[in-house]
Amino acid sequence: MSKNNENIGAVADSVSSDNVNVEVVNENDTAEFETITVPACCPDTGEIINETVELTPDQIEWAKKFITDFTKEYRKHPECPAAVLHSVMWDIRQDLLLAKDHAEMDDKKIVADAHNLVNTGCKLLHDYSKFHDEANDFIKSLVREHAPYLQNGLDKIQKQLLEDK
Repeated sequence: MSKNNENIGAVADSVSSDNVNVEVVNENDTAEFETITVPACCPDTGEIINETVELTPDQIEWAKKFITDFTKEYRKHPECPAAVLHSVMWDIRQDLLLAKDHAEMDDKKIVADAHNLVNTGCKLLHDYSKFHDEANDFIKSLVREHAPYLQNGLDKIQKQLLEDK
């Protein structure tokens, strides 16, 4: 297989396509897979986090699910398929980051936090106005523990939105 830097879309807007390394299958090779290194920019530190994914025929179920998830979102937002793919790629990145964060957390805490999140959702269903502010505080605290990069990035977005008003 030959190494080839292709200009393909990156997961994060702030990462140039020059940082994407794709090992492309040569027509003369019999291998039926490629290895893709996807750079993701941490919104908090700007650090580049490289995730390597090897696509093989054994991953048919993952491939079907990826395409299915993408087409479902595309159906909901047909105005811009590129924006939909960008969003789906961010979801994958979030899954990868959460998997890393959860690997370092106690299983009992994760389950307890999931129960607390469900209970908070039930309170909102019961009386949204009454529990709105309490729910926001709890949710931000929970996400900060489980996905600190995500919550830090969302805090920055929320702050910018409030400043723009």
